[in-house]
Amino acid sequence: MLVAVTLGFAPSTQQQLNIGVRYVVSNPLDPKFNDAGYGFRGKYFEVDSPKIVSQYSQVFWPPGGMPTVPLPVEIVQMFDNKTMFITGWEVDVWRDSASGPVSVPCYESYNHHYVSYLKGKGADLEVRPRDPIEAPGPYGHGGPQYLFRANGKGSGTWPSSQAFSEHNGNEHRQSYHALANGFGVALESPTEFAFNPMQINTRNPDGSGERCGEECPLPRRQNAWKGAKWSGLIECPCGTRMIKKFDHRLVRDATPCAH
Repeated sequence: MLVAVTLGFAPSTQQQLNIGVRYVVSNPLDPKFNDAGYGFRGKYFEVDSPKIVSQYSQVFWPPGGMPTVPLPVEIVQMFDNKTMFITGWEVDVWRDSASGPVSVPCYESYNHHYVSYLKGKGADLEVRPRDPIEAPGPYGHGGPQYLFRANGKGSGTWPSSQAFSEHNGNEHRQSYHALANGFGVALESPTEFAFNPMQINTRNPDGSGERCGEECPLPRRQNAWKGAKWSGLIECPCGTRMIKKFDHRLVRDATPCAH
């Protein structure tokens, strides 16, 4: 993940993490809006999540989150007892190879969504699976809880944690994440990066590196039609061998639902 930061919000020419991606307005009122494209301003740093290991058809979405990653030492030292303003960010999926990191094609690893956090020294982070008896209605799923608590090491004036929750799907690499001039996301004394992605492995299991076709195995209940250019796995279809037991109900104490 690349994070653009600045103290003075001064515009600058910024190299992109996703080389070759041109950020534009898809429906501009004036075609000239896209003459130069849109980039980032300020200085930047990069941070890698822990490695993701999965097999074809598997959904990687750890219930307890992934281990936190310390930010680069120079960033921690630069902003210790100071406030960093985040002006933009990018994300990519990489695979290690003999020649170095290689960007993974979107047809091999489908990004359903990701949630990332930056934590400062003024907050303690607890990541825990949700209590199974807790009503899931307000949250929509059983994902882990990220609990940030002030520990007295911050000034109390600026935030000590920030969340970046993106549901761009497989368009996450060409979805522009930046703020207008004069605006930024404040974080005091940044120290750590936390990441929890939902990635679906759609890589061709024959090892050819070719895009999956009709020969790739799919669950019986998948919805991709014959000849579809997308994998039926991306809708997370239920398998016929999986049995789900529903052992709780959500009780409403207000006006009944319409359905």
